[in-house]
Amino acid sequence: IGTKYERETVSFQRIKISELLEKYINTSKLSRFKYLNELSNSKYIISPFGWGELCPRDFETFINGGLLIKPDMKTINTWPNWYVSNKTYLSFDWDLINFRNKVKIALKNYKKLKEIAVNAQREYLYYTVGKESKQIFAERFLNLIKK
Repeated sequence: IGTKYERETVSFQRIKISELLEKYINTSKLSRFKYLNELSNSKYIISPFGWGELCPRDFETFINGGLLIKPDMKTINTWPNWYVSNKTYLSFDWDLINFRNKVKIALKNYKKLKEIAVNAQREYLYYTVGKESKQIFAERFLNLIKK
């Protein structure tokens, strides 16, 4: 997890999460190659906020079939709705109060929570490369410009 940013608003969650995880796992930033390799071999991927709420790591997680663990996204409106807590990702509070507990729950319940990762990957693929994805996108786009 990159933590060296000029703005505290960008680095806050990243620093705190790194501190909370430091006795369990190395969270130092990796080269792109090592990062992608580790991502493809991980069951869980933690995606703190940075320059914004959405992060390329979220979509890399969906592609690789990992369980996305991320700050609560209920205030963020996306299309498609990639962020449905306990359906497409596991959320934790922005202030990190329940972060450790959520990680413990995830570690103890992988078989049960794996369905969340499967749902997220299925949704992602449906809207990006699925048979109907082009039609769905075109209809959405046309509806937006007609308004």
